[in-house]
Amino acid sequence: MRRHIIHAMVILAVATAQQATARIGETEEECTARYGQPTKIDREKNVRQYTKGGLWIYIQFHEGKAELIGFRKLESDILGSAAAISDNQVDSLLKANGGKREWKKQDTLSMGKDWQTEDGELLAHIDSDNYLMICTKGYVARQAAKKKEKEDRNLQGF
Repeated sequence: MRRHIIHAMVILAVATAQQATARIGETEEECTARYGQPTKIDREKNVRQYTKGGLWIYIQFHEGKAELIGFRKLESDILGSAAAISDNQVDSLLKANGGKREWKKQDTLSMGKDWQTEDGELLAHIDSDNYLMICTKGYVARQAAKKKEKEDRNLQGF
């Protein structure tokens, strides 16, 4: 009997973790169905923000699909910074967004932690502010192109 209860609890925990996470590639409507109405919408940047399950969730869309999802705990530590996301939460969020892809932790010199899917299509990073960002390779490429364009504009006339 006890084994059945534990088994049921594990199934419930997995189902809850999957339901409480946005996923890369979801539409705005799917995200709204998952979380309810956004707490903030920035149409110019194609961003929607939500809160659910003790997390603040930031989603940026490209061509109607989620391409960047950021998670931060609503809870603060003693210094007023966002509390750290647990390893269990990170694992659940990576799995939910990776689908059948396997995530590999990357060796980096930064203060954060980095992961990449084996196929290189998805990237994840936790920064020193306890912000977990999961994004597509396309998002990274578009951001790099925007940065280069801005730098080129600023360097005109040198």
